[in-house]
Amino acid sequence: MRREDFEKEYLNVKGREAALEKRSTAVAFFRFAAFVLFMIGLALIIAGKTVMGYSLTGIFLILFIFLLFYHGKIKEKQLYEESMGKVLFSYIARFGDDWQHFPDDGADFLGEEDTVMADLDILGPHSLYQFLTVAQTGKGKQHLADLLRGEPREKAEIAPKQAAVAELAEKTGFSIHLQALSGLFTLRQQEGTWDDMDEFLANLKGKRTGFSHFLTVCAWVLPVLTLGSLGLVIAGWIPPAWFMALIVLQWAFAGFGYRRNMRILQPLYSMLRYLQTYGEIFSALENEEFRSPYLKRIQSKFREGVGASWIVRKLAAIGEAANLHYNPFIYGFLAAFLMWDYQCLIAFNRWQRRYCENLSSWFLAVGEIEALMSLAVLCHVKGNYSFPAILEEEKPRLHGESLAHPLLPDDQAVGNDCDWSGGTYVITGSNMSGKTTFLRTLGLNLILTYAGAPVVARSFAATPMRIFTSMRVGDDVTKGISTFYGELLRIKEMVTYSKEGKPMIALIDEIFKGTNSADRIIGAKEAVRRLTKPWGMTLVSTHDFELCDLEKDAAVAAKNYHFSEYYEGDALRFDYLLRGKAAAALQMPGILLTETGGYPLKRQTQKTE
Repeated sequence: MRREDFEKEYLNVKGREAALEKRSTAVAFFRFAAFVLFMIGLALIIAGKTVMGYSLTGIFLILFIFLLFYHGKIKEKQLYEESMGKVLFSYIARFGDDWQHFPDDGADFLGEEDTVMADLDILGPHSLYQFLTVAQTGKGKQHLADLLRGEPREKAEIAPKQAAVAELAEKTGFSIHLQALSGLFTLRQQEGTWDDMDEFLANLKGKRTGFSHFLTVCAWVLPVLTLGSLGLVIAGWIPPAWFMALIVLQWAFAGFGYRRNMRILQPLYSMLRYLQTYGEIFSALENEEFRSPYLKRIQSKFREGVGASWIVRKLAAIGEAANLHYNPFIYGFLAAFLMWDYQCLIAFNRWQRRYCENLSSWFLAVGEIEALMSLAVLCHVKGNYSFPAILEEEKPRLHGESLAHPLLPDDQAVGNDCDWSGGTYVITGSNMSGKTTFLRTLGLNLILTYAGAPVVARSFAATPMRIFTSMRVGDDVTKGISTFYGELLRIKEMVTYSKEGKPMIALIDEIFKGTNSADRIIGAKEAVRRLTKPWGMTLVSTHDFELCDLEKDAAVAAKNYHFSEYYEGDALRFDYLLRGKAAAALQMPGILLTETGGYPLKRQTQKTE
């Protein structure tokens, strides 16, 4: 979809929200009027005008109850439209930089050891996760974070996910509807958290809520006796004392089991809104028609038996019944006539025995769908995207056409081509020319490839490779690690892994920048020699043109590339295009001459001491 399409639909949603607000205000007014007329009817009954009083009371009590429920339905529609508006606005934000203000950036999933995730901006502020995520559930967020960890998955695992993501991208309306339903998790008032939900599920599986056979019998027999005695009292066959005794007995049972019953039912009520929202999501997934086997497999979990939505709604209904405990007038009546708490516990226990084993798998499946919808976001907001091919070759291979950075807007992203196999590639260029961005572009698109997502490229193909990076390396005073030593540890990890003979790619930015130039060049050349293996691909960005000499080293045979700059008047400009030859530099007293790959030589004077 184009940005204009999202903006148009967003305005439509805001229009529907405004119309619902007007309707809500009108219904609230009529509901209040019905209540006032109901009270007038009661006053007339007290005044002795029974015919008119009973008529007003009956009619407006029914009208008041109807308007009460109708107003609730309108409020639910308002919440849905509000959630839909938030979803559409988030897509509009992704066409620019406003997505960087999204509250969920995945930083909670970023560990100290996740150096690749930090270097490539996969998790954390201004990250790929922050840009992509549409997940609202805890399971969905976790699943997306796991998919973006860059594990080099094989074609047989990636291809089904790609088909699923492509189908969800085609089903724009369904995906946005599902995201709007998920958004209700945060808009509906919640007492619980996702941690509470996990604890609730654990308790459901860990223990049953049943009680003694005696209490079960009482829960069924006493209501029958109480209601039966009421009929006998009305008929005049037994004294009212018998009926009142049964009422008091039921209240006594309610008081006797109050603490235990509330301990069991309170978590159910706390999770009520979560369960209601899950029921709506399950229903949407059950009723949609999918083509891809991956999505059909997920959907089959929800369609088994009577259906996941019916089962969860049944549990939510039990929670609603338990919630009546907080209305003293209604609860007093129900506890007196129906042993209400015990009836709720019996229904809850029956539900546990039949269905609780499936609940966790359904929640996990929703999380998986949310993660797949997140991967499909690029299809909605990028004009230059494609689904990559997974190459089944022994040696590492990369092929990309118009490969661009996924987090840059289309009007700012510059595409580059590459066609590389195993080996070493030295990339030179001045500051701000695009070296680091290009390394991250490769890394991010590889991460997307292995996750089953589209990439930002006209075409892209890659073999499965373990990704290593050395970019944002800092010191750690508490551990006695300097920046240079931190870089050494990163390079050591790469060299150690390369000895295993497994496919890998190493993205090294400004190699050994934490030490002097002489040591840096010696150390960098030795590190590159150790990393140059048939099963490895090493990309090194540097300001040190001496590393370009590795092209002449038979043990390395590196290939040199560079980024260039040019001038418009007195302004320094960059085109961010990768060129297949290292930039040459000539140092002269007070003058720096830079060959700019096709652009005329430009003389830039430097101040000398």
